[in-house]
Amino acid sequence: MVAQTTNGNVKRRRISEVWTAFDKVQEYGLVWAICKICKKKYPGESKKGTSNLHKHMKKCFRDRARDTGQQSSSFVERSNLMSSMIGSNCMFNQERSRMDIARMVIKHGYPLNIVEHEFFEIFVSNLQPMFEFYSQDIVEGDVLSVYREEKEKLCKSLDNLSCLFSLTIDLQSYEDRKVTYCCLTLHFIDDGWQLKKKILAFKNLDYNCSTGNLYEVIKSVLLEWNIDKNVQFISTNLIPPNEQMAGELKSKLLDEVLPHSGDLFYTSCHAQVLSLLVQDGFDEIRGVLYKIRHSIEYFNATPIQRQNFCEVINRLKVQGSAMISQDVPTRWETTFLMLEHALELREVFSHLEQVDGDYTVKLSTVEWDMATVICECLKVFYKSICNFSTSLDAYFENICLIYKNLCKWEKSEHMYIQSMANRMKVKFCEYWSENSLTFGMLAVLDPRYKYDLVEYGYEQIYNNDAELHLWKFRRDLKLVYSKYACGSNSLESSAPTTADAGGVPML
Repeated sequence: MVAQTTNGNVKRRRISEVWTAFDKVQEYGLVWAICKICKKKYPGESKKGTSNLHKHMKKCFRDRARDTGQQSSSFVERSNLMSSMIGSNCMFNQERSRMDIARMVIKHGYPLNIVEHEFFEIFVSNLQPMFEFYSQDIVEGDVLSVYREEKEKLCKSLDNLSCLFSLTIDLQSYEDRKVTYCCLTLHFIDDGWQLKKKILAFKNLDYNCSTGNLYEVIKSVLLEWNIDKNVQFISTNLIPPNEQMAGELKSKLLDEVLPHSGDLFYTSCHAQVLSLLVQDGFDEIRGVLYKIRHSIEYFNATPIQRQNFCEVINRLKVQGSAMISQDVPTRWETTFLMLEHALELREVFSHLEQVDGDYTVKLSTVEWDMATVICECLKVFYKSICNFSTSLDAYFENICLIYKNLCKWEKSEHMYIQSMANRMKVKFCEYWSENSLTFGMLAVLDPRYKYDLVEYGYEQIYNNDAELHLWKFRRDLKLVYSKYACGSNSLESSAPTTADAGGVPML
């Protein structure tokens, strides 16, 4: 403690407000500061400063305020203690509070008119009577102000980065509302080697959006953010029947917006392509799916029917949950899970066909067997999308596994499986031809697999032509690396030819 003096000409050293929350004690010649609330000890000597004590004081009160198990008397005691610590040093700032509310609305998605809610006004007035309330129009203006401020910060940050960017174009169309939404997301690795993702724009487009309209939207966003010279990779969910639009969009971007990129790696969304392949499987059992959906509707129609269904499950001791959830037709994963669950309850459906005279939706043995075989095939795609959702590490491996299964299904004893596999393989090969270099690069950059996995995958897909395609892959990969490392404006300026004396460039 600082010694006090009676000399009026000498100013006393100011004691920090933090000591209202700590007790200073001496133990074995050392000075300690002990929190009055949680009893945690900190070095309390003057030369140690009070920064750590201030941090602990704020954290301790915040944590204790969240503890609903505290007694009211303790709460009052802490409140009084906090008030004594704050004292006259805390000054209310109306402008700062307005910006805090704007950020709160953005962060938590609160409605703009929250400032006009009766009990919100009461709550804030009790906390700070000096706060002046305002309309939701002002909140909207504050939100836009915060947006412009954050956008300017991000623009400056992107300008200072030395990396290349990846752009994701996600289109979602809603037929009932005749509208299409376009979300443009930027992916990059910052200078601290952290993977970042930023949504640049969310646009409202016409339902039947043309290539030209989509191109203008993307062009304006790229120029607005000043990243047109650094976008190297674009991923989109434009798939058949929109594959022509995807090709036209790529050409336009390369010719008019991204000429400095030299080359543009353009790939379709993996999940969307899987959805197309799975639909070929569903087409083979369309009638079975129709009957399963109507069966679910029937047994969920009334509480009595649901109870009867559950009783049969318990009586037959069938493994699985009591009821089947109906699928969402636009999400194939839910359709697969519905089919898989229905197959688990096959015995239940068969029993109810015999005892329930009102249940007229019946599946034959042939239909059940066919659905079982198809479901086993589609499980490959379901596992692939699950792996892809959790990690990109197994991307190339999953692609190769799908192709390997397609080849196996082509030789199936069932004609409908052969037909399904043939249609799937056509779509798969189109997807592979457009994206094989990208897939390979993902595998090579994975330290666990590197080039060995690419070599294995190419041998599975190309058979006797594998060596030729591997050579092309190594060449293209080296070009990509050289361009990225040297900052070259053109891949072709350093492209090797088959006549190069050095032969195939090795990794």
